[in-house]
Amino acid sequence: MRVADLMAGSLVTIGHDATVGDAWSIMQRRQVRHLPVLDADRRLIGMLTDHDLRLVILERCVREEPGQVSRTLAG
Repeated sequence: MRVADLMAGSLVTIGHDATVGDAWSIMQRRQVRHLPVLDADRRLIGMLTDHDLRLVILERCVREEPGQVSRTLAG
């Protein structure tokens, strides 16, 4: 089996200026665990994982006041 055979569907990417909430929403909606991050010229500049997001969200939520989770995800 070739790698190309395993990659069914279109590639899901995210822009470098997207928010944490945007990334989380895309991952949940498209059911992916990794997002290639593209710059303004659509060049690959990194890879974002669901693990990265979980760490960032947890860290921010621990520092925030109770009830501020939605604002944390938006920023």
